[in-house]
Amino acid sequence: MHRPRNITHAVLISVLLPVKDASATVSEALAGVLAQRDAPPLEVVCVDDASVDATPALLAEASRQDARVRVVRVKAAAWSPR
Repeated sequence: MHRPRNITHAVLISVLLPVKDASATVSEALAGVLAQRDAPPLEVVCVDDASVDATPALLAEASRQDARVRVVRVKAAAWSPR
C-alpha cells in the first residue's frame, strides 16, 4: 500500500467504511478506495464495530502501511435495540 509520510495536501474527502467481522472483504474494500488516482486528497476512516475476527488486525496493518487509513474501534456495541 501507499504510505505518504508528508501529506502536503489538505484532506478534501473522508470516506467512512463501517465494518464488523469483515476480514474476508475489508482489504479489498480498502484497496478499491485507495486506488482512486484521480480523486482529491482523501482519508478512509474505518469504523470497526467490535469485530471478533481478524478485522482489527487487518485494519491496524493497513493504517501502518498507509497514512490515509484511520481506524476507530468500538470495543462493545455502541447501541442496542430496545
